[in-house]
Amino acid sequence: MGPWSWSVLFFTFLVVVTVFPPTASQSQPIHYLMACLSFCPTVALLGAKRPQHQMWQFVVASFAGMMALPAVEVLVLQPGQALALFDLRGWFLWGLIIACWINRWGTRYHLSATLCLIAQLLALAPQLPLWRSSSDHWDMAVAIWGATAVIDTILSQRTRRGLHRWDALWRDYRDRFGLVWAARVRERVNSTALSNEWDLELTWSGFTARTQDCENDLTSNPQEWDPEMARKLAIVFANVLRRFLSREELERRANELLTSEEPLLSRTR
Repeated sequence: MGPWSWSVLFFTFLVVVTVFPPTASQSQPIHYLMACLSFCPTVALLGAKRPQHQMWQFVVASFAGMMALPAVEVLVLQPGQALALFDLRGWFLWGLIIACWINRWGTRYHLSATLCLIAQLLALAPQLPLWRSSSDHWDMAVAIWGATAVIDTILSQRTRRGLHRWDALWRDYRDRFGLVWAARVRERVNSTALSNEWDLELTWSGFTARTQDCENDLTSNPQEWDPEMARKLAIVFANVLRRFLSREELERRANELLTSEEPLLSRTR
């Protein structure tokens, strides 16, 4: 809900600024404010781990206030003057743009992530070192941001057809929470598999065999896994995902992993 709420806030302000455009003297700082607000959904996503996810929104709000401070100073204390940032803040903007793109790269949202990167570059062009473009690309940036909202909405409705429920759960998590948290889950699952000598590995695309010429009964096909191994692996998944999903969704998705009539989570409590 945190990243979603910040996204709604950003697009709401974007519509307001588009319908009621600022004056020429106010346009540059206000456009900068809007571009900085576009980083908030990704920053909110980095704090998605429960139970800290609610308090993390105060960190996101503080981040937004810090980024907005130069524009507020121009609007309130120096009206009519051009917005000029120090190079250090400009390089920090470069880092934010690239980090937001990397966190969604490799997910189903990689196209919209790339478009969002382009929109942020266009909106912040006057403030970015190595660029410092004086041209106004704001209208193009707004159009691209609108396209990303449409693309994300369409992709979020797409179902995982043809995938086993294990790979479908992993890809859903990977796409929703991005590269940073997905790397953490992969590390946890693979370390458990290695310590238990299971011949499987969780890759970016899904589960696969750790060795190709194994002589044991384990296989990369989830339908042929040993039932006891599958149950232990499901418990690992449940323990990790309980820090990210609601209780209702966790129970539903964890119990989908196994075919037993007895719910998985009832055995792990």
